[in-house]
Amino acid sequence: MSIVESNQRIEVDFPSVDDVLQTVSGSEVDHEFLEMELGPGLDYYVRRIDRLMLAGDRVLDAGCGVGQWSAALAQRFRHVEAIDLKENRLEVARYLSQHHRIDNMTVRCGSIDDLPYEDTSFDAVFCYGVIMFTPIQQVLAEFHRVMKPGGRVYVCLNAGGWSRYLIDERSKTHPAVADVGRMTLYKTYWHRAINAGFAESLQSGAGQQLVMPKLILRSVLAWARLSRINPDKLATVLLKSSPQGRLLYESVKQDCGPDLVKRLMVDVIACLKGGDVREGFGPERAYNPDDINDLVAGAGFSEFDWASEGDLVYDWQQPACKPRYDGYFNNRLSVWEFQAAKPDWQAIPVSADFHIRRADDAASHPIFFDQTAQPRVSNTTQLSYPPELFAFAQRLAKDSGGTNYLAALARQICRDAEDDTGRACCIIRFVQKALFRDPVCQPLEQGGSVPDAATILFCARGRCGHAAELVSTLAQVVGIESRITQLPQHVIAELSIEGRWVIADADAFKNGVVPLNRDDRLLSMKDLKDNPYQIDRFSSTGLYIRPNSSYTQGVFGTQVRGYVDALEPDDRGFVSRLYSEESIGFPPSLPEILRFELADDDRFELEWAESIVREGELRGYRVRVGTTSCGWTYQALPNDESLLNETLDNVLSVETLETSVCGTVPKGTGELFASITPFSSRIDLEPETFFRPSEEARCER
Repeated sequence: MSIVESNQRIEVDFPSVDDVLQTVSGSEVDHEFLEMELGPGLDYYVRRIDRLMLAGDRVLDAGCGVGQWSAALAQRFRHVEAIDLKENRLEVARYLSQHHRIDNMTVRCGSIDDLPYEDTSFDAVFCYGVIMFTPIQQVLAEFHRVMKPGGRVYVCLNAGGWSRYLIDERSKTHPAVADVGRMTLYKTYWHRAINAGFAESLQSGAGQQLVMPKLILRSVLAWARLSRINPDKLATVLLKSSPQGRLLYESVKQDCGPDLVKRLMVDVIACLKGGDVREGFGPERAYNPDDINDLVAGAGFSEFDWASEGDLVYDWQQPACKPRYDGYFNNRLSVWEFQAAKPDWQAIPVSADFHIRRADDAASHPIFFDQTAQPRVSNTTQLSYPPELFAFAQRLAKDSGGTNYLAALARQICRDAEDDTGRACCIIRFVQKALFRDPVCQPLEQGGSVPDAATILFCARGRCGHAAELVSTLAQVVGIESRITQLPQHVIAELSIEGRWVIADADAFKNGVVPLNRDDRLLSMKDLKDNPYQIDRFSSTGLYIRPNSSYTQGVFGTQVRGYVDALEPDDRGFVSRLYSEESIGFPPSLPEILRFELADDDRFELEWAESIVREGELRGYRVRVGTTSCGWTYQALPNDESLLNETLDNVLSVETLETSVCGTVPKGTGELFASITPFSSRIDLEPETFFRPSEEARCER
């Protein structure tokens, strides 16, 4: 069967269950199971795979079962290796391969915790509904071993909600599954308690609760027997001696039933004796994303993404697919999926363009996760940047060479500069492009401090402190003395150039803007002490993010409220306020264009709402009407110098105190663009003060 393009539907479908059971002689696979696996149809499985955007030539379907996913993967990969321990299910997989004439699929019997494949054999690994029944650490290590650097693994597995579903719902038709669900939860709660240090706290808790400091185990048990203390009571006392034990007890009591509460007491005594009760459990258990994240990272994977089953989407252009199972049961995560990547450190060359692309991606992909209906983010928020992404950036920074990588990068950035001023400008402009000024989330160390420069660079997003640290470090590695300066409302880097400490702000000023003084030299804090308003001559493009823009929304489009970097210009004030407490004043509010239309007599009419001025007085509006757009909006800010473009004024350029203008449309013109820039008496302090334009309006015939 030839590989089908991802945008094409699959016309063929699975054979009927009756045909399968008649053809596969001696199969013990029952009718209900096959109906459940084959019922959705081949096209469904292919569409699910398309949404995951797995790529490459060779893929492993680990724990393939009856091969429904294998057959779907064969539509997208040049070769599929399908492996499972259950030979009766593999018979069905082989039949599906023959039925659909799939010649790029190999079916093999084997265990996924000891894969019979060479290292780096696969571009992707696919594992659906199997891994929670296996020794998961060993399986993840095997997946990592057989995957090529840069490859991705997809896994679907069960959380605790699935066990509750078995207990509360599925048991109504299949009574035996209730005990399976309870035992799975019991094992899960024990694993979590042990991993959280319950065994250690149990020993110390024995001495504390029995008022016998440093009491050894034998004395505790002997004392209990002599005192005729019921072992269950002793176990209960020990359980309640630590937070891990209390959580274990309450969880088992709530979810597992009285029989397993009794077993809990026996296992607590066994644990006190020094045994690992998990050894008799077997590998089956439920997993939450937090449980898996650490295991995945420990196996060497990164870029951990998860969602409830069927909801992990990378290609949003693909149509929605109903999940095989409900992701939640009674508000508890039930069935979920994740992807992770095997890092390819050597795929990161020393390249300025690489980091600029990462910043572009950061600008277009919000990662703040909405936890409430109206999330509020303060200027001290730390938890909005996912810890796993931060850890991934740290690993990239370390494995790429850290400071040595930054030195090589700085040399590349500054290769055409002739002196320290040129090198400083090259570094500032690079950081402007390589660091998305994220108004919502910032990567921080656990204690809240700004990370090292290499980690900041690989995170590709941050705020003023991040930009200052990165500029300062890059300057140092090319021999420019630097320092970081904390201003009342801002953090900047200062560089020592020709005996002067000059401002190197790649946060408030971006898109190629580097503030200069009247002598066309890099601006210094000393210059601003003499005249703080001169910095207002330059467009603070880093502060262009406005409320209700895509940049202030979470991943689901919910508007984030409260962060100081998402203010309107008239609430934020002039940029000089960041540098000098002496600087006062606010610019006029951006006018809203109410009407822009072409009249019948080849004239246009433009009308806007009056700007509000909080300080000083409105001096007028600079109106530009032209045949060419500025090319940007506040909703889509470019990461280059094009943000400084203005609407062409080849049709009309005028200053007025009115809130409407009209003019003649040039012959042959099909569309016009207009922008309005209000200006105030602030120009008395600095005649060249930069005022921001309105959102551009467009009209056409």
